[in-house]
Amino acid sequence: MKKLPESVKQKNILGNPRESIVFTQIRRADMARLMKPKPPLYDGNNFIPDEFHIPEEELICWSETSMLVPLNSAGCKRYQELFRQLLPDVAKKIFPEDRP
Repeated sequence: MKKLPESVKQKNILGNPRESIVFTQIRRADMARLMKPKPPLYDGNNFIPDEFHIPEEELICWSETSMLVPLNSAGCKRYQELFRQLLPDVAKKIFPEDRP
């Protein structure tokens, strides 16, 4: 599981560590970044997500983009990376180069 940023502090509301309800305190600026996420930064070779990056949402964005226009090689590579990360069993069936 991804480590939360330093600005995010989690507290268990009920005080019992076995309870599943968790209350998260987030700074107002961080909440604004969560509500309006930026696309991942492209450094010329790879896409670099920020600290509030959610891989599932990015995968959906790449999927929607691929339906509108063909992806370039960097976009296709990132789409495949996310797909392999989030859906490894399905990725093995789709991408033959992953097979042993």
